[in-house]
Amino acid sequence: MRASAELARRYALERVAFGRPIAHHQALAFLLVDMHAAVEGTRALVHEAAWRLDVRIPAEEACASAFLEAAEQSLFVTPNGVQVLGGHGFMQDYPAEKWMREARALSLLAGGVDAAREDAGRELAAGPAAVALSAPPEGA
Repeated sequence: MRASAELARRYALERVAFGRPIAHHQALAFLLVDMHAAVEGTRALVHEAAWRLDVRIPAEEACASAFLEAAEQSLFVTPNGVQVLGGHGFMQDYPAEKWMREARALSLLAGGVDAAREDAGRELAAGPAAVALSAPPEGA
């Protein structure tokens, strides 16, 4: 997902249409920002799940949520990466199309996104899993 978003960004900065890079056209700029936000949001969830595992606190919900977000956001980012590249997105010179197929396969791993939703839901229903990363402010 990250590689697809980065390739799309680089391509959009190099490809010129109507006298300027296509990344400077509003609709495409917004799409690139949404792709970047999806990647970074997913990365944050994965890091939290890994942190929970490292410090040996309950991580089932965090892991399931991170997997779910990664699978769903990759199904947003990778097809849009192909779209940004246009016809080049389907050429063997660019790996965007391969990444899109791999993203589809990711959503099927470990029982798929429905199993991850079920796991996360079960853990959320079991009780509070939030861990304060710092002390709450005084008076809170």
